[in-house]
Amino acid sequence: MPIGYEVFTGNRTGLGDEPRRILDELSKINIVDVILPTRKGIEIRKRRITQPNEHQAILL
Repeated sequence: MPIGYEVFTGNRTGLGDEPRRILDELSKINIVDVILPTRKGIEIRKRRITQPNEHQAILL
């Protein structure tokens, strides 16, 4: 078994070895781009990303 296989397949996270479950878990991480226009025509952009939970952090 290659190094990292256990982490990639989710065996340490309790997700089993089903790729669909792993992708579903990672899809719960939300990313939102906030764009605020100013009076001078400049846009203030800020990217907000939710913190991954313990299982997602292991997969990442």
